[in-house]
Amino acid sequence: MLNIEDIFHWEHIRYEECIENLATLNQKEILISNEQRKRIQESFYRFLELEKIQKIYGIHTGLGPFVKFDNQMSSVEFLDHLIVGTGNPIPEEVIEYSLLFRVLTMSRGFSGVRTEFLDFILFYYHHKAFPVVFERGSLGASGDLIPLAMILNSLIGRSKSFIKKNNKIYPSKKFIKKFQIKVLELHKKEVLSFINGISVSKAYFFFSLYRFFELLKIIHELFLLNYILLNANEEHFDNELLKLNRFMHHDLIKEKDELWRFYKHQISLDFPRPLQEIYSLRCGYQILGAVWEQFQHVATSFQKELFSIDDNPLIIRDRVVHGGNFFGQNLAFLSDQLNLLMVQLGVWIERLMKTLLYPDINPITFLGSHEPKESFGLAGLELLSSSLIAELRAKGNFHSTYSVPTNGGNQDIVPMANLSVRKTYQQLDLLLDLVISYFIVILNFNQLLSKTHSQKVTHFSFRVNQYFSYIIKHFGSENLSHLIQKVKRKFYQITS
Repeated sequence: MLNIEDIFHWEHIRYEECIENLATLNQKEILISNEQRKRIQESFYRFLELEKIQKIYGIHTGLGPFVKFDNQMSSVEFLDHLIVGTGNPIPEEVIEYSLLFRVLTMSRGFSGVRTEFLDFILFYYHHKAFPVVFERGSLGASGDLIPLAMILNSLIGRSKSFIKKNNKIYPSKKFIKKFQIKVLELHKKEVLSFINGISVSKAYFFFSLYRFFELLKIIHELFLLNYILLNANEEHFDNELLKLNRFMHHDLIKEKDELWRFYKHQISLDFPRPLQEIYSLRCGYQILGAVWEQFQHVATSFQKELFSIDDNPLIIRDRVVHGGNFFGQNLAFLSDQLNLLMVQLGVWIERLMKTLLYPDINPITFLGSHEPKESFGLAGLELLSSSLIAELRAKGNFHSTYSVPTNGGNQDIVPMANLSVRKTYQQLDLLLDLVISYFIVILNFNQLLSKTHSQKVTHFSFRVNQYFSYIIKHFGSENLSHLIQKVKRKFYQITS
């Protein structure tokens, strides 16, 4: 169990710790303390008093460009015009964290909602019962209006909405009846606070960020293993040299030293190497250092974003304040930046694979074939990697600049945050395919060394074994497509 106030404090811890804490949050029961409940209820009661004396958006007025008209609709009728999402269902993990992040925002005491409403949302969260919602529709401008409206529409059991639990899909009304859920009669402010936020986009981005962090550590290790297997020039990794590059993070150098000690003692090769290696090898830490530097910025900025209050209007002491905190521009920028890092790492990995496949770079392989007259080696895997990097590049656009004026001119500029986070979420799958392919090339080269030089790495680190044990065990006995799919499932299982 975890009090939601404890989560608030994660805003001020190291980003690595914050990411790790968030990754396991869905394994804990989230509680709201009596003290925090009092703050939340006080915000709601203040709002009830203020709505009697002040004109408030969405309460007395219509939404968006309809603000000029009086609002005579019921609270749930707000949702009707927004039930328009299309595309594939949003992944369950994203819906799960969308609920959590929405509660995280509304429980701060600025949203003017009841604690009963938050308990109602947490019921679904704790019982792993998630609305079936489609991915397309949000601009991340007035929050994730369409997906959040569709989520809430399902939670309250309105027609043509569905809930998924334990891989079974129920019509929402039947689900509510089956599990005897008491559906609240929602206040307009509660509907408005729920749909006017970017929690869906934040959830998409969190999983991209978390999994990228895991992949970054794996890529670092595979690169160093690649370097050692080639017996490449150690001078390029001199610590004094690297430290003169001011963005070379000390944690990266420390990890490099630990990995070097682990692998270097296992193998000692005598390949003739050039004084200066090709750039994919020689400048590897300059690439990793730059990526690490940018990732730190992205992660720490997302930490601020996550704990920002992103609905509208807000109850600040004795005022109702109208603004635009739901505008997801920062998140769109961060997601585009993370996408950029994925693309460049993918380009680099594809080049590194060739150092272990091409005979002009190393003397013992021809496209990974052990016997070129009898086998085509990993020629097919190289074709796959070319396809992957082309697709990764093609989708590496800056979606945060794709603004299209809409909403009757009310939303005359939009950040396209949800488009950006969805594309980055999809990009990670391509990068993962490349990383797995890269490990297969490394493992194959390691086996070649045992035949040609009677040497190979015999013990892989815990991290490599954690993710790639199936390949290590079954390489050569199963087709590569099957191996890649098995490892991908394990990766997503570990990082879910």
